[in-house]
Amino acid sequence: MANRPVYAVGKGEALCRVHLVEFEYQRGLSKVQRQRSSMKLREAYLEDHPQDNVLEVSRFSEDVLGTKLSAFNLTIQTKDGRKMPVECAFQGGKIMKEYGQLVDLYDKTPAETKADPRRTNGTLIGFVFDGEEFGLNPKTAFYNWVYIHALMQNPEIGDLLMEYDAFTDIAFNPEKAVNCQAEACAYYVALRRRGLLEEALKNKEAFIETLYRVKPRSTGKIGAMAGVKSEKPATGAAVKEEKKNTVPDVVMKVGDEVIHPKFGAGVITKIDADGESEILSVKFAVGEKKIAKSWLAQAMAKMKA
Repeated sequence: MANRPVYAVGKGEALCRVHLVEFEYQRGLSKVQRQRSSMKLREAYLEDHPQDNVLEVSRFSEDVLGTKLSAFNLTIQTKDGRKMPVECAFQGGKIMKEYGQLVDLYDKTPAETKADPRRTNGTLIGFVFDGEEFGLNPKTAFYNWVYIHALMQNPEIGDLLMEYDAFTDIAFNPEKAVNCQAEACAYYVALRRRGLLEEALKNKEAFIETLYRVKPRSTGKIGAMAGVKSEKPATGAAVKEEKKNTVPDVVMKVGDEVIHPKFGAGVITKIDADGESEILSVKFAVGEKKIAKSWLAQAMAKMKA
């Protein structure tokens, strides 16, 4: 058995709802095994949501539309006419402290970009694509920005997408990755159904506020930092102050998956304000718990370290 997220178009306040679904996982990396797992995931989700129309969005989808929506196949075009798969736009948009922007990946195949060691060996400091710079939070903002713009440029695909209510990506494992094309599809459908798509894509700030309900902070001149080879490491009180300042920047929203050191994986179901702090209601396997956002952010940072 395994747990994977299903991204559903939100029907209430949230644009996108994340459902962690337990299903019978078919071991193996072949396309047939992936498709069997996808079918099991869809069947398990439909037991509780029989009214939803579900689409697998990946190279392993049995649906032609799902295959076209793979970031390996869906393309985006820059203002100067340069065309590339979404995967290459995303990976090439990364700015690494050690290497600068990985712009050469624009001209690679998606498989080649995924195999490039700089993506994981370097320190990610931000993103830039077509002149628009993004920081590291919200974590999925840049990927969703690129993917949804690609859908806008491929209206025949975007129109077909509107027939669906929930999306899966059997190749996506939230324990190993952050960005998911299924999530981007759910946001796109939600924005169109609510008539918010054009407003959200007006600029980066509007996009982040609409999808994540937070006001974006200035990213500074991330591009100017590209190519920096080294910095003097901070020590002592400087390190403590840096950690203190970075914890509040963690963005958490309803539907996000979080990890608790005792209760394991859970999904945020509600966020309440308590003075200057925020209290999260998180649904774990052992039940729903209320946890201070600042404490959970620090705990997750320690586990990641």
